[in-house]
Amino acid sequence: VEVWNVPLGFANVISRPGGKTGEERAWIEADKLARTKRQRVAAVGGTDNHKQAVMPTTWVLAESAGEAAVLDALRSGATCVGGDEAGTLEARTTGAWVKIGGIVRGPTVELRWLGEARLVVDGVDLGDKTGGFVHAAGTAPHTYRIVVGASRCGFVYANL
Repeated sequence: VEVWNVPLGFANVISRPGGKTGEERAWIEADKLARTKRQRVAAVGGTDNHKQAVMPTTWVLAESAGEAAVLDALRSGATCVGGDEAGTLEARTTGAWVKIGGIVRGPTVELRWLGEARLVVDGVDLGDKTGGFVHAAGTAPHTYRIVVGASRCGFVYANL
């Protein structure tokens, strides 16, 4: 799902259908898709400007720079858009920590990241938090992501 786009960001200064930016609406739909279909979603960004200020907008958090590793990470949704600063989000229930694109299962999910970030759980902005959060997940599917400055990470999932 393309959730971030530089020209649309400029357009949103003038027009916000329904009060939400195109980016906000894209994240809402990506979150809804992940939880209702119980499937991973790869969040990507595009500049749509190939002549002037081209900037990287999709960061893939792969194990290596090899083609197979990058494609595997992209398929699992291990991405950040806008920058890589939000790429430290991890989650666990009782076992090992999983990174963005990963799935944990259990009634309580522990989240952690470096520094301060805006936490979004199931599409709901819970505001700025520092270093981590514990969520009573029950058995329902959940999505978690953080925003750090201009960087937005893809989802970590619970109970998909």
